[in-house]
Amino acid sequence: MENVENLWSNERECVFSNSCSSSYLSGSCNKCNDNQAVITCSSCPDYQLCHLCDIERHSVSPLHNRICVSEGVKYPLAPNECLDENGSIIETIRYVPLFSKGICKCGSKNIIKKNCSETIVVITMTGRFELLSHCFICLECAEKYDPFTLKNIIYSGFWPTSPKTFSCIISTEVFTMWDQFRKHMPGSSETSFLESLNSLTIIHGRVGKIQPASYSRAFKEWCYCNFQKDKIQKKNWLKCPCCSVTQHSCHVDGNCKLYRYKSSGSRRRESYYKDLFIVNDGEVDSFLKSVYKSETIPKNQDITCGGDWSAARNTAKKNLPLITQGWNWQHVGIK
Repeated sequence: MENVENLWSNERECVFSNSCSSSYLSGSCNKCNDNQAVITCSSCPDYQLCHLCDIERHSVSPLHNRICVSEGVKYPLAPNECLDENGSIIETIRYVPLFSKGICKCGSKNIIKKNCSETIVVITMTGRFELLSHCFICLECAEKYDPFTLKNIIYSGFWPTSPKTFSCIISTEVFTMWDQFRKHMPGSSETSFLESLNSLTIIHGRVGKIQPASYSRAFKEWCYCNFQKDKIQKKNWLKCPCCSVTQHSCHVDGNCKLYRYKSSGSRRRESYYKDLFIVNDGEVDSFLKSVYKSETIPKNQDITCGGDWSAARNTAKKNLPLITQGWNWQHVGIK
């Protein structure tokens, strides 16, 4: 460990210098090698791109975080922004990256993409995006194909916040990450997790906030869907009991929250998971009755020492107030 610390100490200035120089654009585009590089994208293997290669690449990959250099100043680019030949930031059209229609029913591949002018919110691990909806039209038979179906959205790696209206879709990678967070760090806040994604949205030059209620509802449906798939595959991730050393998860105030929820009078529906997590009240009452119906154990008395041992008695005496004890002590002292 000391050797690693010494290596970092010796190379710290070099690391700082390289970190600073990496933020500057120099040379030609890594894709075409012809034009001057003006945009960096950490998600692209080419990294430094000219304005033409940026448009070509990110027209089909709009969920990347890009940084441009315009008039000598670096700016984070929103997905609907690009640079013109003069280096000025202009608006452009970016569509939601869903699976596309390659061949029409008529067998033609002559298919175009048409703008539907509806804004779709897309949530990924780097925050919130605003993109446009689209449809496909065959130029041979004029057949229209809508990619915004529940099946195609799920096939494309997203999950809708509503099964009917698809104004907001969430990458399943976000759900997977949050699911692992809450399991390995019980007590983690979903609200704080979403605030972190909101901060990343601002850092990368975008606007808007994620709606916690919509996210929470969609995440619960995603969890239940995975639970159903695990049942089909005969997986049992809840095999460890709550009292085990390797328990799945726990929370210290879980029972208190359940009691408060019960007394709040809120509307309660039947759980999707039935009695998997919380046993039915009727079964609990029946079990308690079977436990308490046994005869009471007789109280043992120590007749040898003249009665019960008060020091070993499992009952607490009512202590006198301190001021009363003090007066008694003074009274005894006077005597």
